Amino acid sequence: MKKKTLMRGLAGMLAAGMLCLMPVTSYVNAAEQGYVQTTERSAEFYGVNAEAQDLDITTNETDSLEIADTGKHASGGSDADKSAESEPDKMPQESERTNHADEIPDENVQDGHADINEKDAMSVDATEKMTSESDETGKMEPESDETGKVESESDETGEMASESDETGKVESESDIAEKMTSESDETGKEESESDVSEEMESEPDTEKESEETLPDFYEYWQDGPMRRLGMSGMRRAGNPTVKRDESLILHYLDFPCYFKYVTNHGMSTGGKTVAAYCVYNTREAPENETYKPSGDGPFSKEITYCLYNGCRYRGSTAYNSRYSAGDWKKDYYITQIAVHIINCQQGRETSIEKKLKKSMDTKVYNLAYKMVEDAYADTTQVSADNNQTMEVTCSISPTTQDTWVQQADGTWRTQAEFVCTSNLPDRIIDAALMPEGTLPDGVSVVKKEEGDLLSPFWFTATDEAYRKLSRERTEIKATLEVSCEEYGGWWYVPVNSSVKRQYVTYLSMDETTMVHPEARMVTASAYTPYFGVSLRKKDAMDQAGVADAVYGLYADEACSMLVAQFPKTGSDGTAELEDLELTQDVYYVKEQSAPTGYCVDERVYPVQASAQAEVQLELVDQVQMTQLQIKKEGELLTGADIRDDGVAFHYEVRALSGAVFDLYAADTIKNERGVAVYGKDALVEGGLTTGADGYAISGRLYPGSYYLIEKSAPSHMVSDGTKIPVELKTEDQRKEVTVTPVTVRNRRQRLSLQVNKKDSETKNGVAAAAFGVFAQEEIRDWNGDVLIQPQTLLGTAHSDENGLAAFQADLPCGYRYFVRELTAPVGYQLNKAWKYEFSFEDHPELEAQEMTAECMEERLRASLRLQKVDMETAEVLPQGDASLEGAKYGLFARRDIVHPDGKSGVIYRAGDQVTVLTTDGSGRAGATDLYPGLYYVKELEAPAGYVRDETEYEVKLAADQEVDTDGVIRCELTVADQVKKQPFQLLKVSNDGSTNPQPLPAAGFTAWLLSDLSKDAAGNYVTEGITPVVLGSQGETELFTDDRGYLCTIALPYGTYLFRETTVPSQHRPVKDFTVVISEHHPNEPQPWRIFMDDLFMVRLKITKKDARTQEPILIPGAGFRIWDKQKENYVEQAASYPDSERISVFYTNETGSLTMPEKLGPGKYRLEEAEAPEGYVLSEKTIEFMISDDMAYRVDPISGDPLIELEMADEPVDGSIEVLKTGEKLTGFVDNFAYTALPLENITFSIVADEDILTPDGQKDAEGNRRVLYKKGTKVAEITTDEAGSGSLERLPLGLYRLFEQNTPDAYLEESEGVQVCLAYEGAKQAVVQKRAAIENIRRRWKIGIRKVDNETKKPLGGGKFGLYAGEILCDTKGNVLCGKDQQIAVAVSDANGEAVFDADLPLGIYYVKELEAPAGYVKDETPMKIDLGAGIPEKVAAQISEREELELTVDPDGSNVMYLTVSDIQTTVEISKQDVTDCAEIPGAKLTVFDEQEHIVDTWTSGEKPHSIRGLEPGHAYILREETAPFGYVVAEDVTFTVENTGEVQPVHMFDKHAMGQLRIEKRDKKTDQLLEGAHFELRDEDGSVLEELVTDKNGEAVSSVLEIATFANGRAGKEKTYTLVETKAPAGYQKDDQEYKVRFAYEDDHTEVVKVRQKVQNVKESDHATPPKTGDGTPLGEWLLVLLLSAGIFATGVGLALRRKSWMQKHIE
Repeated sequence: MKKKTLMRGLAGMLAAGMLCLMPVTSYVNAAEQGYVQTTERSAEFYGVNAEAQDLDITTNETDSLEIADTGKHASGGSDADKSAESEPDKMPQESERTNHADEIPDENVQDGHADINEKDAMSVDATEKMTSESDETGKMEPESDETGKVESESDETGEMASESDETGKVESESDIAEKMTSESDETGKEESESDVSEEMESEPDTEKESEETLPDFYEYWQDGPMRRLGMSGMRRAGNPTVKRDESLILHYLDFPCYFKYVTNHGMSTGGKTVAAYCVYNTREAPENETYKPSGDGPFSKEITYCLYNGCRYRGSTAYNSRYSAGDWKKDYYITQIAVHIINCQQGRETSIEKKLKKSMDTKVYNLAYKMVEDAYADTTQVSADNNQTMEVTCSISPTTQDTWVQQADGTWRTQAEFVCTSNLPDRIIDAALMPEGTLPDGVSVVKKEEGDLLSPFWFTATDEAYRKLSRERTEIKATLEVSCEEYGGWWYVPVNSSVKRQYVTYLSMDETTMVHPEARMVTASAYTPYFGVSLRKKDAMDQAGVADAVYGLYADEACSMLVAQFPKTGSDGTAELEDLELTQDVYYVKEQSAPTGYCVDERVYPVQASAQAEVQLELVDQVQMTQLQIKKEGELLTGADIRDDGVAFHYEVRALSGAVFDLYAADTIKNERGVAVYGKDALVEGGLTTGADGYAISGRLYPGSYYLIEKSAPSHMVSDGTKIPVELKTEDQRKEVTVTPVTVRNRRQRLSLQVNKKDSETKNGVAAAAFGVFAQEEIRDWNGDVLIQPQTLLGTAHSDENGLAAFQADLPCGYRYFVRELTAPVGYQLNKAWKYEFSFEDHPELEAQEMTAECMEERLRASLRLQKVDMETAEVLPQGDASLEGAKYGLFARRDIVHPDGKSGVIYRAGDQVTVLTTDGSGRAGATDLYPGLYYVKELEAPAGYVRDETEYEVKLAADQEVDTDGVIRCELTVADQVKKQPFQLLKVSNDGSTNPQPLPAAGFTAWLLSDLSKDAAGNYVTEGITPVVLGSQGETELFTDDRGYLCTIALPYGTYLFRETTVPSQHRPVKDFTVVISEHHPNEPQPWRIFMDDLFMVRLKITKKDARTQEPILIPGAGFRIWDKQKENYVEQAASYPDSERISVFYTNETGSLTMPEKLGPGKYRLEEAEAPEGYVLSEKTIEFMISDDMAYRVDPISGDPLIELEMADEPVDGSIEVLKTGEKLTGFVDNFAYTALPLENITFSIVADEDILTPDGQKDAEGNRRVLYKKGTKVAEITTDEAGSGSLERLPLGLYRLFEQNTPDAYLEESEGVQVCLAYEGAKQAVVQKRAAIENIRRRWKIGIRKVDNETKKPLGGGKFGLYAGEILCDTKGNVLCGKDQQIAVAVSDANGEAVFDADLPLGIYYVKELEAPAGYVKDETPMKIDLGAGIPEKVAAQISEREELELTVDPDGSNVMYLTVSDIQTTVEISKQDVTDCAEIPGAKLTVFDEQEHIVDTWTSGEKPHSIRGLEPGHAYILREETAPFGYVVAEDVTFTVENTGEVQPVHMFDKHAMGQLRIEKRDKKTDQLLEGAHFELRDEDGSVLEELVTDKNGEAVSSVLEIATFANGRAGKEKTYTLVETKAPAGYQKDDQEYKVRFAYEDDHTEVVKVRQKVQNVKESDHATPPKTGDGTPLGEWLLVLLLSAGIFATGVGLALRRKSWMQKHIE
């Protein structure tokens, strides 16, 4: 009754908490605290809910709890007033916080304190009663007063509601009594406290519960001001003790605060003292008190934030330096103030802010409020569920699995392990995998390491359970629930409720359940598909369905594990299996029994099964057939002997390839049913062609009589058209095909070759020419080995007197050759250009071919080259007006010139003139096409200006001289002539008017060849730029008269010269130009004298003012000038008569822009200065220095005839200047993407267009009298191109209104369509330049590249293709720094389900390429770079460039980006496996082959046929093994071939070669009588033709071993007839008679693993002394012995014959 009453008393609190029990482990130090540690999980209750239902809790006989719903509400949390009365220390409800937060009374004057004390006293009385009862029972022990912990009997037995110290969360007894009383009053079903006491007294000894019956403690969640934030964990240690440091009281903001610290907290802090904090600012700090956790649970997340980031330990500054003032004491104070402020803001106490003085320590104040502000703003520091930190994380990988594997015991498990990982595994306390619902029957979880909380695990299932999961597609879900240690802040209240009621808190580490379980959820699923197989059995000949065939479906390739048996095939040949469970990838089908009349198909057919699909097979059966094997023979080239004069070829009979036969029926041919299939003489099979081994095999034929006709002979053989009869028969019916051989031999084709040598001119035959025939290409023997290299001499021939040369070389047919001339006859040039090329082509109808070549011989020719030079200079350059052209030379025969063919006679007699040579302008002359011989040359006529040469020059052009490559004998001859020369002289005097002129010295003269000069429009010779001739002996080009006025030149070459007085004596005028002609050769005799006479002057000065730009006169009067006389050092003054008569020093221009000085100026030096500038121009600071003298150039005034000099001075008009600043986004960086910055743009050109008529500033007018226009409105004036700074300017523009238009917008930017107006207005005469600036920015085009991945055949989109985007060129920033190197990867993209992917890269213009990194599953990775050129920039240009590339498409994204899509298709791999004979590479049929993957799983299996076998879809980069299971008859199983599939779409060949099984003979030589081993016996081993293969001699052991030998003939990959060898003894050992018996040796094929079949042959010899002779009449030899010998010999012979016949029968059965 007592238990029931107490349990009912707890119902209110249970209803207000959770409705479920949560297992939590209790950690208690039993030794120190006196508690018993419970091993069971205890229930935790969380808060009193005003809406929670009452629970009726009772115990059954086993002391377990029973909880029942009473249907009532607890009173403790439903009424705020009752709550306030029953729990005076707790805060008002949430609804009251606003109105009453500041009205909480001080602890000393609070109402209800007397009630609290009364209730505390009641609780003490009850406790004393319980203690006394416990003493009586002897089962309970109260704790001593020193521990500061009170334990009641109810804590031990679970009958009282107050919490013990063990729980770490204690509620006062008065509170429990209050709740119990309240509940009892409301429900009417609870007993009063006095009743409880009575019951406890009446039953003191009846309650004896185990200490482990109830949990150690209960945790309550206080209602009222605390928010519900979830559960908290159990405390690890006993109740903490909180002390204060009396010597350390802080009051930085005038609020006193002791430093509090915690002991007995149970945490490992490395010796640090844990800081504690008061909860209420109105209560005194604890001195040295024991605390217990209150039922309030954790604080709000804001206070937990302060505890976590603030000062945690004595001497340690704030954990988060953001809130540290640099002093740990201040940081502790800051944390305490922040706790009080938040506690007030959340309605739990009065405000502390009025007590704080910010001025005391502004930094501390600000940091405290910063901590408060951040605490509210923080959303990540603590969990939103329980206000504990979230430092510990835990995750599982993978989260999903759908692949299971079967284990050895038949059970199944998920293939991969679920791996649990945590960042702080040491803080994980507990972890349990909780399934969603219940696990299916037969399914369980297995941990890899028991005891490891985070051990990897997996799901297992029985075979039955797995199949059920697969069929139903069930998903198994489970969540890993994890308990861990996290930091948090909690409410603590004194254990002794009689002391002051200050609550404290500190940062402690406690257990919690990890939130967000979805992050630790795993899923496993399974699915097994089904499939079906159908087959159709056909006749191999007519493809008709075949009935009654039975097949089996097997799980293994050996066909030992039958899965299912097909029903017999029906009349249409079909049979089917349905609804087979798919348990493996490959199954095997094999025929179990064949229909009557057909051979059993021994082949095993692999079946690649797939889910929900039906596999269809087409199978055939064969009837017994025959085949014809044709062997073709003929002479083939087998060798060659190379000699200096040619090659001797050797030919031998060998097998021939390429022979084509037609097979005809010699009689009616019938099938196995007796139906005629071919009539007599009908063509049965055409085009039977022999292969490289000389064999050709027909298709399968019905038995019967046939004949062959050779339709086409092998290459280089004569065709034979005779009929060859053939009889085809079958043998064993178990044998599918019987092969019958036949041999045919051909004759070789031959060639006759000759050359006809003739003179090219006379056409006469030329003797003694040597010719050679050469190989044009490699010549190979019958086996393909190179015998002769190209250009090899094969044979020679010499022309006879008729010019014929015949070759004797026996050349092989089928090759290309050529003939060349080796040596030419005397007098002829070797005809290197002649080459007779021919092909000895195949003409099977001819046994011998004839070829004749004609070679024309060119005679040797001679040529003469003559060079004419000047004798003095020895150069090909005439002097003066002389010329080297036109000299005539005669070529004469020094001796008779004879024709080289010996038949045409003398061509030129000695002394005959052969030809005349005339020199050209370069002095060259020549004669060609001369006959070889001796000549001489003589000058007949000299050229102009030269003296004729009388010398005879010898010329030798003999046949024995060096001949050039073109067959010409050359001779070069240089001849020299003397040029005609004569000096010239003159006398110079002064014309001063006297009768006796005086010599005039120092007059200088210069001369030019008149032929070098031209005339101007006035008819005067122009000498400027023309080099004068040398007149003096020292190379002078100007000679001066001496004191006598005399001058004489050197001898001048032939020609006419212009003389000019170039230096005139002072105050004299020069003489007129005159000419001198040199036409005779008198080098030492001058021409007669010539006398020349010469005549102070004044000039007028004219000044013109011009525009410096246009050089036009400025038609604006008023430009003023002054003239400075440099000798007199004053300005020139002259008299002026207009407008007034006066002397002036400044002279002004008129409306024509010029002025003429009123008076002449005499000789002297002057300077012209501008005094005033005309309007619109800048005053020029330049001056003009000029001089007036009699030797200056001048013009004659047309009016006065006075000398006139003109000066011009130009002024610069005021200029305009326009500067453009051009910017745009440019590439500046690249990390994960390209970065752009607005920077200057260079090389941008702008057109400057006149926006009005622009006039000339000089006032010039057109023909109509209007001002001259420089630029009409709308006219393009100029261009500006920006530099690297983006700046461009145009200077010296006429003033006016302009507009700028961008001409070449870079492809990377959008074009600008509107111009920018610029006004250049006049700003005054002193402003030389008017400057304007225009700033323009461009917008960049954006580019991206995308991928469309499709199947190469179906064009369906493919997802999962991974591609890389790479730079196709170096990409640099604006400074040339490499941002992205060539071939550097820029981005990676994976195609989605639609096959599309776009690279996340904002690309600059340039060249890129895309490369596939990973192909979709089952496809070949195409590693070919796919180039994409975005260099054009403009979409239209780019689109035009890709018009021919179908795989490219240009689109525009919604954001305006241009996207270039590249379509990429993939194909599957194809491997072609060929089984070949190692000797001739022929395909070998009948070999059973299997391909395995790297895990030894069968990929494919088949039996080799006539053609290679193909496999598609093997994975690139993976290795596979080709294994021969069984080899055909006559062959040895080959070793495994490992091959790796390349990443290519090309067919990948794989070859496996089989070797022939070979035989080896071992001879054993013994004495016939003694059986002694005999040494020195000689044997010959011969082939079937009797040819000796090798000689063998027995050794000291009496043995001799042959080399390995072929056991049979092989052709087309098949073993043929067994070979028979003959062993013959040629020499017996010394003292023995030779054995004359011939031993037949055969090697019987054993199996496909025996490489060498070994046969031992025993041979016996008889000693010569033991040799017996047959008995004679009357001989004493017993006749019976001889008869016995004969009988034994006959028996042995019969036995041998029988064995031989039996062996032949075996061979016929096994050799195909």
